[in-house]
Amino acid sequence: MREIGKALVMYANDNHGRLPTSTHSTLDLESTWIYTLAKYLGNVDRVRISPGDPKSAERIENQGTSYVLNEYMVVERSPANPNDVDALNLFKIRRSPEAFLLFTTSDKKGTSTSDDHTHSRGWFRAPWTACWTRVAADICVGRFGGKNFDSTAGSSNYLFADGHVDVITAKELKSRVDRIVAAQDPKRNFARPPQ
Repeated sequence: MREIGKALVMYANDNHGRLPTSTHSTLDLESTWIYTLAKYLGNVDRVRISPGDPKSAERIENQGTSYVLNEYMVVERSPANPNDVDALNLFKIRRSPEAFLLFTTSDKKGTSTSDDHTHSRGWFRAPWTACWTRVAADICVGRFGGKNFDSTAGSSNYLFADGHVDVITAKELKSRVDRIVAAQDPKRNFARPPQ
């Protein structure tokens, strides 16, 4: 993750703060973010697969990656969200030490190149009791340390927009989700349910 983080910063430096596109924006393999970073990473095939990924062989064969970029930072703005444009610029992200940039993908997701970004805009919506289920289906919240019925065991690594990598336990992440702390949204940093 640190290597990918450094590559993302170098890419952003060369592109006026912009981050590479995900397959949400393109289906061209050579234009997807992990392959766009190849010139900054060296051996992209070595870096794109997490050492703990149980689907590593499938991802290698299907040219996928074990990591997913935060949708908020790589998917172009929509007419409904005109302020998202600044979120696509790494240097304009507010509270970057708290804003998630890269996650380990969920084992429930596919292994193709099109599985390279989160669907984090849909995590925090009614019914509010299902937020954690949506998060745990999209990203791997407990890669290290075991699994249990409610996805609160273990921990995973996370890359933040300021470039640091941190380990967060699934239990701590669920606590944040239960409080509706939405650090995946770099423009708002907090999502609140409607009153």
